[in-house]
Amino acid sequence: MNITSRLKRKIWQRASIAAAGSICVLGVLSGCGPESDAAAGSPQRKADLRSNLQIEGRQTFVFAGAATDGAYTASVRNAGPVAVRLLSRQGETETPIVVLAPGESAVHSFPIGQAALFENSTDTQASLVVLVWGETNVGMRYEPTKAESKAAGK
Repeated sequence: MNITSRLKRKIWQRASIAAAGSICVLGVLSGCGPESDAAAGSPQRKADLRSNLQIEGRQTFVFAGAATDGAYTASVRNAGPVAVRLLSRQGETETPIVVLAPGESAVHSFPIGQAALFENSTDTQASLVVLVWGETNVGMRYEPTKAESKAAGK
């Protein structure tokens, strides 16, 4: 495992620690390799952030969403065995974007202050390849899926 892979793994381990509800702020990653995983319609330049994102069952990964977070474009490829739902969140309003079956990909642009939500509503770990162009120095965290929150009485 090379130094870049170890660094990326360590950063995402820290994002996993943020599952308790705290916000993990990460800086810009660059030099992470070719953009062969980018969905059609993605920007034609090197991504500012590349992640092999793992989402445990019944969890949602939240990228950005603070009022001061800048705009960004995300390309997502489902590299795992289960479907993952991509949504946007502006304030309290969540809007579905797409459900990605295994092997499918999509690209979406998010305006200032809007969060990208990657929801795994299954019991199986999901795997995504995520590329981001634009703002990457943002908060990231895991949350229980809405169904899990309701079942727990939250």
